[in-house]
Amino acid sequence: MIKKLTALFALSVLSVNANAAMSVGGIFKQGGLIAITYDEAETSKITVNDKAIILDGDGFEYVPLNRKDTKLIVNQTLKSGKIISKTYNVTKQSYKVQHVKGVKKKHVTPDPKHLDRIRGESKQIKDARKGNIEKYFDTLLPEFATPSEGIVTGVYGSSRTYNGQERSWHKGLDLANKEGTPIISPLKGKVVLAMKDSYFNGNLVIIDHGKKIYSIYAHMYDIIAKKGQILEVGDPIGLVGSTGRSTGPHLHWGVYVGQQAIDPEFFLKDAKDLKK
Repeated sequence: MIKKLTALFALSVLSVNANAAMSVGGIFKQGGLIAITYDEAETSKITVNDKAIILDGDGFEYVPLNRKDTKLIVNQTLKSGKIISKTYNVTKQSYKVQHVKGVKKKHVTPDPKHLDRIRGESKQIKDARKGNIEKYFDTLLPEFATPSEGIVTGVYGSSRTYNGQERSWHKGLDLANKEGTPIISPLKGKVVLAMKDSYFNGNLVIIDHGKKIYSIYAHMYDIIAKKGQILEVGDPIGLVGSTGRSTGPHLHWGVYVGQQAIDPEFFLKDAKDLKK
């Protein structure tokens, strides 16, 4: 995976106008991640698919690709007024529909009395993914170890029905295993949320890995990590469980850029070893 990412980035750098002071590389697939490097002294604005991205002034930004993107149009506006445009094709992914049965009724259609709680928890989760600290990793793209052993029972991007009712698409990777299976930190980062007994996610942890890259761990039996703790690779996060909207013990693991979910499998060092 590391060699492939390096090659992708190198090819992208060579294809960019030498006067652009910008290079674009990464995983050009739906659910992938793009890294843009630029000369902050020369650049006044960068847009991706006509949407301006926030420039932190450090000459480096991440741009997530969603599950429907087919093209990536990057425009760089230099302080001289010159605009340099580059277009990339985004490889389509095949997403299946997953039918989940045996879900508790309250987790399919919540009672109105629980809506304030759900909204409050949703806000806490979103707020936890609004930081922008320095990267804890030194690779171009994040490279995660597998956070827990288990069999893959859910993948990124699939549409989902619960007890026959269509709900939101799946934003991560599900790893099923027996209750109490250890969950470890797959990449260095800071715990920014440790939420017990949330309505949909159960026992939940969010880790900030820097530069708006976050990982999420849901449905745990118990939380071990503490909010504010800096976790090294291999440090304990919690134990596999079946809390929240879950029909059996598993870890739901997601990777986000800010508020947008990307495909965790793209960033696993040992994705080939996943049991499916």
